Amino acid sequence: MSGAQSLLKLTGQVTGRIGEWKRRRYEMEETYLVWSVEHRMWWLKRHGYTARLSEAAPFSRTEALGICARAIPGHGARHGVLPDLPVRLEDIETMRDAYRAEFRDAPAEGWE
Repeated sequence: MSGAQSLLKLTGQVTGRIGEWKRRRYEMEETYLVWSVEHRMWWLKRHGYTARLSEAAPFSRTEALGICARAIPGHGARHGVLPDLPVRLEDIETMRDAYRAEFRDAPAEGWE
């Protein structure tokens, strides 16, 4: 293998690893909240729920999906619905901003 071919191969490997690192970093940085369909509130980190968005516990994607999956056999099986839903914080913030833009005089309650 020539020096140029070796360099191209190495560059491809590094580029692939950088892509993987960026993907992992992106997944780690994403913050999720868990919405309780049953209680109509956000999950807290330890126990309980809150109606205030600002008090909702942040979770990684993996944590949020795990919480929601573990809830399915109990409440979900009894009532035929998903009891908890993982919601990406960035999506909530986007919806909040759209809501505020559309309804300028609307109360801030619930979006705090």
